[in-house]
Amino acid sequence: MGRDEVLKQLEQQLQTSERVAISTLTGMGGIGKTELALQYALEDAKKSPEMRRYQGGICWLNGRGENIGSQLVRFIEKYLQITMPDEGTLEERVAIGWQRWTEGESLIIFDDVEEIKQIESYLPPQVPPPNKCFKVIITTRNQRISRNFALLAVGLLTLEDSIKLLASFIGENTINQDKAGAEALCQWLGYLPLAIELVGRYIRETEEDLATVLESLKALKLADESLNYPSDEIMTAKRGVTAAFELSWQRLSKSAQIFGMYLSLFALAPIPAEMLLPDENNRKQTEKDLRDLKNLSLINDIGDKIYEIHPLIWQYLRAKLGEFNEADSLKRYHCQLMAIIARKLGETPTKEDLEAFSPAIPHLALTAEELHPWLTDDDLIWPDVALGKFYQSQGLYGKAEPYYDDCLRITQTRFGAESFYVLLSFNNLATLYISQGKYKEAETILSQDLALTKFEKIEDFCVSRIVNNIAELYKKLGRYQEAEPLLIKALDLTKKSLGEEHYDIAVRLDNLADLYCCQGKYKEAEPLALQAFDLRKKLFGMEHPYITNSLNNLANLYFYQGRYEEAETFYLQSFELSKKIFGEENLDTVTSLQNLANFYLNQKNFKKAEIMCVKALELSQVFLDDEHPDIATIFNNIGLIYKMQEEYEKAENYYKKALKIRKNKLGEEHLDVARSFNNLASLYETQKRFDEAELLYHKALEIKKKRLGTENDSVAISFNNLAYLYRCQGKYAYAITNYQKAIAILQRVLPDNHPKIEECMNNYVTMLLEAPEGEVFPLISPEWQKIVLILKETFKTNNTNSPMKKSKSKKKPRKKGKGFGN
Repeated sequence: MGRDEVLKQLEQQLQTSERVAISTLTGMGGIGKTELALQYALEDAKKSPEMRRYQGGICWLNGRGENIGSQLVRFIEKYLQITMPDEGTLEERVAIGWQRWTEGESLIIFDDVEEIKQIESYLPPQVPPPNKCFKVIITTRNQRISRNFALLAVGLLTLEDSIKLLASFIGENTINQDKAGAEALCQWLGYLPLAIELVGRYIRETEEDLATVLESLKALKLADESLNYPSDEIMTAKRGVTAAFELSWQRLSKSAQIFGMYLSLFALAPIPAEMLLPDENNRKQTEKDLRDLKNLSLINDIGDKIYEIHPLIWQYLRAKLGEFNEADSLKRYHCQLMAIIARKLGETPTKEDLEAFSPAIPHLALTAEELHPWLTDDDLIWPDVALGKFYQSQGLYGKAEPYYDDCLRITQTRFGAESFYVLLSFNNLATLYISQGKYKEAETILSQDLALTKFEKIEDFCVSRIVNNIAELYKKLGRYQEAEPLLIKALDLTKKSLGEEHYDIAVRLDNLADLYCCQGKYKEAEPLALQAFDLRKKLFGMEHPYITNSLNNLANLYFYQGRYEEAETFYLQSFELSKKIFGEENLDTVTSLQNLANFYLNQKNFKKAEIMCVKALELSQVFLDDEHPDIATIFNNIGLIYKMQEEYEKAENYYKKALKIRKNKLGEEHLDVARSFNNLASLYETQKRFDEAELLYHKALEIKKKRLGTENDSVAISFNNLAYLYRCQGKYAYAITNYQKAIAILQRVLPDNHPKIEECMNNYVTMLLEAPEGEVFPLISPEWQKIVLILKETFKTNNTNSPMKKSKSKKKPRKKGKGFGN
């Protein structure tokens, strides 16, 4: 109402431009940008079907609601009846949606957009598909967004348009009876549509004359001086709005006023009805209060039982709350509700869990930031913990960390340094640091955490989690001998406190099994991993997030033992289940994807491996810092693919990127650094850069011996690699020594039928068969000399070449995608 000229301008711009941004030069809310877009859309929708301009449909998307892409996909499926694929990223699915959109001209409205990044990935294509045309309207207060598109600035109403808007509520006759009074009223309200609408509704309900209302507003302005702004043109409008709100406020019952003040404790974000109506005993009264507030436009029903408050009204209600004698009671009640909601987010939330929980996030954030003094001792940590967990589970570590930091700060302030809640806060922060690859910071915090258990009577299961986390950190650092007794202790404490059939028991079993895998103790690892898998199946069934962990762990274990068919089956099951439970854009799914890529790369299926590695890198870079160790792992794997395809310059580039990250994040003596040295050495060996390769192979070997001891299959592989390097150079004495060391270790630590033993033995025998007898016979035992002569005679008689392989040992993936190189 009152925007005829602006609507004409909008229509003209849509004729010449594919996109129109509707903004306001003042950046002020309440001017009517949304109403203008809605009025334009409704004018077309009211026409008969054959006369409508937008035959392809009108799509309305809320910038303050859920993700724009999710809204688009739902609109396409629900209203256009178009089948959309479940696979692919949200951006890819939206792009497919534009291609499949109904033919004809379509109107897409992005309402109340705050930042360009909200919509830039979801805008229609600049060059639309044949027989399709998209017109776009964007409403925003952010003038920077407007610069990207054709601008239509929407300011305050003119006097004429203000009168038209007021007349739509109180009628033309009332205006004609006192036109001067109507003009004075609109002028006092600052020509702000929201204020005019509120006053118009009030007059319509009370039937008061314009002069009386204007006098009341002028009087009420003085009563609300604390809410007034400096008296420039735009701020005057806000002052008028405050008084207009007061008119509606006076019409509310005492109960509705209290409920209105309570609403100001929520954030400026959509509020689901279930948050407003948690108390069954008072539901009827609350529903009545909600209706009263809605009828007077103090709260807006945006559909699907979701409500929102205009920012100016929210400020007004907050000021009212500040004057309320029982404000503390409302704040305590609200904090209790927020803590209940926070507790609902599980330890391993699925994609569906996160989507269902996301409406609570802005409200929990406001509680954590402003209302924590009103949280009880038992509730104090929960808003921060839920917020940290929400972001951490999505790999958004930078967003999670401030909440864990804040949780530690407020618990130390309220409870002192030596407290159970401080202990939990330390533990949460340390877990986050481990996820980020900040291992030194994590170790410092966990050491403090463990020390606290000496001062507090902490339950065994809490101590077990701390001990477990320290052990897992040591495992990541390659300090296996320190990790093993801690993992055993954690398992014993968990059994003692929780019994034999608890989820945490499965976690402890898996962690211990993985440690034994890292040490090459596969016989000890397998029964533990199977026991964990069986326990999870019993507790949760097969389609549960926890099952993906067991599937992945068993796949790794079988791969280590050379049971490749079984390994592939479990890798595929883990990946498919992760996609189903978490969605594709989730770090758990990325981990499963990486592990599957690792497997195919080891199996020399380079096409599959490359597709998966590139996809894993794209997804990981969304969640992780560019120098996260997991990014280094993917760089390393891509480097290996390029090496196998003989693109050596590209391979070296990716290997060096991985090495740099690992050195910076993990330290010079981490096992992943050794893996990077090994992979670079293998590349240089292929290029016959033998001196450079030898230096790096020795560096890798020294790190492994220091971290793992000499009795480890990874150390044996380093000896095998050195042996092959010397063999390529004809340095047979060095080659024989290193092959013998490798074979001896592998025979001691691996099962007799393990492929690594066979491969290493093949490499050794092949060298002995190919090398000149005069050079190698003096260096081997008489028994081996006889074996070599018999084999040569056999091959000569059969007129065949040696069947022995000239390969070095295959590389193996590590748990959670930790690379190939050994």
